[in-house]
Amino acid sequence: MLSDTDIKKHLGNGLHIEPFDESCLSPIGYDFRVGEWAFSLRKRKEYDLKSPDRLIVEAGETMVIRTLESMSLSNEFGATVHSMVSLLTEGGISHISTTVDPGHKGHLLIQFHNQSVEPVILTPKQPFCTVCFYRMDSPATMRTPHKDGRLPLEHRLIESAQRLPFYRRASFRRGFAGVSIVVVGGIAIWQFASGVDPTTIGATASMLGLVCYIVFNLLRD
Repeated sequence: MLSDTDIKKHLGNGLHIEPFDESCLSPIGYDFRVGEWAFSLRKRKEYDLKSPDRLIVEAGETMVIRTLESMSLSNEFGATVHSMVSLLTEGGISHISTTVDPGHKGHLLIQFHNQSVEPVILTPKQPFCTVCFYRMDSPATMRTPHKDGRLPLEHRLIESAQRLPFYRRASFRRGFAGVSIVVVGGIAIWQFASGVDPTTIGATASMLGLVCYIVFNLLRD
């Protein structure tokens, strides 16, 4: 495993991090930061973080986040990606540790899950995962297989969102929720104007509200 001193020594010589910020170095790694693109696996929605000043990760939501830094490794180096304890303990944000193969070039896509019951806010350029680097005892000769013409993962995520059935899309669910509120409210007003007993009005509104809530959650899942 490379220390902060080792990382600085090998920068430009088998190990590249761009942009590099020395303040992101840790004793045994480098803290990668939130980049300009994210994708919600639940909502099947992408987020452009170039202009907004924050990314809201809802409770129970899983988000794929592109790192600000781009990294390249020679066949002599590998890496592992780890959760930051501060985010895990304070916000309930964590991800499954993963590996970065020798020969990797480009940004990292990190999958994060909010395990808490409250929304968690991440900001662009905020450190959110730690990458630890390793030097191989001997250079790696195998390469991760890629099919010719394979789209980057983020492009495939966007394509999956476009193939999502209309009733699973966030825009449809928002519209359904709005229409449900109008319908329930309209029925309650009509019953009130018709002289229906208030108890009956309340029971009808509650029943319709419960049905709408169940249908909404079925569509979300």
